[in-house]
Amino acid sequence: MPPLNTKFALRNASILGVYGIITFVMTWPWILHFTTHTPDWGGEGSVGLWGIWQFRYGLLHGSPFETNLLLPPYKINLVFFHSFSRAILALPLQSVFDLVIANNLLTLFSFSLSGLGMWLLAYDLTGDERASFIAGLVYAFTPYRFAHLSGHYSLITIEWFPFAALYMLRYFRDGGRMELVLAALLALMTSLTDVYYSLYLFTWSGLLILFQLIVNTERSKTRVRAVSLIGSALLIHLPFVGLLFWGLSQGGLTNRPAGAEMLETYSADLAGFITPSIQHPLFGAWAERISRTWNTQFAEHTVYLGMLPILLMIIATFMLKRWPIETRWWILAFWIFFLLALGPTLHWRGHDIFPLPYQWFVEIPFFREARVPSRWIIMGIMSLAVIVGQVLSWAAQNWKKYSLFINAFAGLIILFEYLPIPLVLGDRSVPLVYQTIAQDSSDGSVLDMPFAINDSFRSLGAWNPRAMYYQTITARPLIGSHISPLPNYIFEAYVRLPIIRRLAQVEQGASYSAEDVTYDQQIRDDLVKSINLRFIVIPDWYAEESGTKYILKVFDGCLENLRGDEKATGYRILSPCPLTE
Repeated sequence: MPPLNTKFALRNASILGVYGIITFVMTWPWILHFTTHTPDWGGEGSVGLWGIWQFRYGLLHGSPFETNLLLPPYKINLVFFHSFSRAILALPLQSVFDLVIANNLLTLFSFSLSGLGMWLLAYDLTGDERASFIAGLVYAFTPYRFAHLSGHYSLITIEWFPFAALYMLRYFRDGGRMELVLAALLALMTSLTDVYYSLYLFTWSGLLILFQLIVNTERSKTRVRAVSLIGSALLIHLPFVGLLFWGLSQGGLTNRPAGAEMLETYSADLAGFITPSIQHPLFGAWAERISRTWNTQFAEHTVYLGMLPILLMIIATFMLKRWPIETRWWILAFWIFFLLALGPTLHWRGHDIFPLPYQWFVEIPFFREARVPSRWIIMGIMSLAVIVGQVLSWAAQNWKKYSLFINAFAGLIILFEYLPIPLVLGDRSVPLVYQTIAQDSSDGSVLDMPFAINDSFRSLGAWNPRAMYYQTITARPLIGSHISPLPNYIFEAYVRLPIIRRLAQVEQGASYSAEDVTYDQQIRDDLVKSINLRFIVIPDWYAEESGTKYILKVFDGCLENLRGDEKATGYRILSPCPLTE
């Protein structure tokens, strides 16, 4: 273990800073809008912002593990929704900065720390600083990450994997109480990030333990360390596991295992690994044209690894017998997780080729819940980054004279292959009407048009995750949500809710008659009372849509205008509503 001295700390801080600078280059023009925009597309990323806001709000006003701010009058359990590691790290940031800046600092930190974690892991294996830095580039700026930056903030939080792997490997190699404790703690941080990532790390760890037991000549010592590692990880996870079981008891996870169709939809296509991301400034348009037959879910189907990293992995695989046993582990791990990402059937450009072993895993609990096979590739990317560092280190040792050139050239090629600029940013300016609602003395919930419920398995109404971001301003219950998972009884209750049911149908293309409006006007007071509806907000871009026209007709005669601006129009609902003549 490197000495914990000032020189070591300064070196790590400088490396962290360099990865931060590269992050701003790779996310251009985010740095120019750091205080007003988030590095997502403004849609589903709103749910991530809501999550770190709600965790702090819940701590101050009840519980961070459940909320009554969505879909009143029900209470929704959030144990399986939260990215707890992000939410916890965001707490001190939100005490100093507003939500946008806190989120942006957290995201910047995630990129930089991912690079540093991989640098430390690769350096521990190679002793080569330059090659390890390139390994950090592969891991920190993988296209998988930029694709999920479109909205899945928990999935871009990949920094804990290399740190956990580093201390597990150190513990098996050297022993040591500190290594054991850090390995368990970092495994917990991974679990607190995303339930998927908990499954991935525990699968990787299980394979590592099996590998160590097979290849390590000191069998007795290896068995003791394996048992100690498993026991420590389980012990430190007990509070988290207890929280998960409590969430289950509260209906926090609806049992909807992935079916065959969903697994096929969210599996990686073999062609996707060698097809550039559609975010690339030069190759993106071409990649989008040729990938239309399989890239139907951009975030989930973007698994491009880069031609140079793939080439280096293939070279390393063909040289398998020449590598030390530690390197062989990383090569083996890459191909295992590469295979898992392909899902139950091998696809090439959207066409079925032949079945794969993944189809057997769906019968195993936990694996059955991992409904997006393509996400397994993040563990393959960690292995890929390590092998890139190993091969570059080997090349530098054999051609010492050209060491600097080899690493600089490789780094530039990798960054070019992964480049996603100009990055699409989410404008986080807030229409004035939400400030008006926040300051209003009236109690009640908000219908933010278009009305929407989505839990990744089913949807009702339209698509409007921005409403959850605007709720961080009003702190009022919202008639809608984009929470996954959502208990069946809540979803079904809103399906049956008068007026809301018809509104959802209209938003999805159904027609309505004058008689429908007249009937709904007779029961609008019942709706207002049942969900304590007090405000309606209509964004300017939705003002002429059928859903807007319908809801304004239903509440005609009982709406009072709120102070706002050209971005959105708001109304306060008068109760009881006078019947329209």
